[in-house]
Parts: sequence; C-alpha cells; structure tokens
Amino acid sequence: MQLELCLDPPAAAFTPSNSSLRANGPKVQRGRQAFQKGVLAELAVERLYHERNAKVIGRRVRTRGGEIDLILETKDEVIFVEVKARRSLEEAAHSVSRRQIDRIGTAALDWLEQQHRLQSAIRFDVALVDRYGTVEIRENALLFDG
Repeated sequence: MQLELCLDPPAAAFTPSNSSLRANGPKVQRGRQAFQKGVLAELAVERLYHERNAKVIGRRVRTRGGEIDLILETKDEVIFVEVKARRSLEEAAHSVSRRQIDRIGTAALDWLEQQHRLQSAIRFDVALVDRYGTVEIRENALLFDG
C-alpha cells in the first residue's frame, strides 16, 4: 500500500519545547530529523491499522523493560508493533536486531502485567516504512526465546 507521506517535513512541524534541544548543531539537527521521521512513520502505520479496525491504546509506551512504538487492540487481541523507517523496506526489515526483539518482549510483558492483561491474546508485528511512505506490516513477525 502506498500512502501519501513526506518523511522530510519542515523543521517547524515538530519543534521541541525543551530549550536544550534548540541548539543548531549538526548532531541535534540529525536527532530532530530522525525523531520527526519516526513520528511520521508511526502515524502512517497507525492509519493503516485504523483501516483494519485496530484501536491505538498506546504510543511510544515506556516500561521498565523498554519502549514499545505502538500498542493496538482489536476485538480479539492486543498488538505490539515495532515501527522501522529506512530508505527501503528491505533495509527496514534488516534493522530489527535480536536485542530489540528481546527488549520488545520484555516491555510487552511489563505492560501486560501493569494493565492486568496477562490472559490477553497478543501478537507482535513489525511495521516497515520506506522513504516514499510505503508501509508494510508483517504480522506475528517477532519470536521470543523463553
């Protein structure tokens, strides 16, 4: 599916309020651009899940175990989503490391415990976004040890 999405928005689109981030150094600018692209990629992924009747119940959720990009819910299950935006879908797919997979599993378990939802049916997806805004969702993409 091709979405109309620009992953290079004007800098004013997401201006951080934290005065320490207002510096104009190249490292800060790269970080700001990466953040903006990540937010836009997550919005594109949300739109696609919305079309599939999934409701967003968490964005960039932080737990003791780590951060989960998106948590969605359908009538049947809770879906934990790792969003990867790269130049190509292939690069995005190859950017998910074993360490990240383990972190997502730990963070999801923490969240389920906090929400008293350990009995819920769950799924772990990876959503890939390329530089043109193409979104590909790979359902049940993550496997966990233990």
